[in-house]
Amino acid sequence: LTLSEVEPVRSEVIRYLNRLSDAVYALSRLAETWRDEELVQTVRAAVEKALSGRTEKTCQFDLAAAKAMAERAEARATEVGLDISFAAVDAGGNLILFHRMPDALLASIQVAVDKAWTAAAMRVPTDGLAQVATVEGGFPGLATTNSGRVVLFGGGVPIFAGGKLVGAIGVSGGTSEQDVDIARSATQGWSTNQTGVDS
Repeated sequence: LTLSEVEPVRSEVIRYLNRLSDAVYALSRLAETWRDEELVQTVRAAVEKALSGRTEKTCQFDLAAAKAMAERAEARATEVGLDISFAAVDAGGNLILFHRMPDALLASIQVAVDKAWTAAAMRVPTDGLAQVATVEGGFPGLATTNSGRVVLFGGGVPIFAGGKLVGAIGVSGGTSEQDVDIARSATQGWSTNQTGVDS
């Protein structure tokens, strides 16, 4: 506060110090009546609860996360000599980002979007769906459901945070195997406890 009289100090810092002084005062009152062990356990539980809430908040699949994945996808596509289309959707399958490299096939636009939608709708990577979309697999005709929007080949990957679906991405422009490789490269920045696939 003394410094703020002569130098600019962010208001958030002053608010933080005010809240911190409240917390220290409350802890000192608790220390007067509680045994040390009880106090430590209570404070630890409160801190863990606060941190777990913060982790969930920062793990949301938002536009910034989608852009970062698109950049990694484009970098990997460039390495293997492909031009691709990249799509990201939220948990409801709504498009939040689309990116097309200059020479990507026009057909790859809708395919990338549909791969992302399929991965979100089915909550599994699209490269495994062809196996179940047969009589033997138990889901014949899967590709014709949802107005033919379901994609049965690789390149779509669901994104999870804390075990909950938060979105999905779709890559199109190469072979199924190439699209899977690029999609997995795109999700590498998303930690393994946040995504349903190896990242």
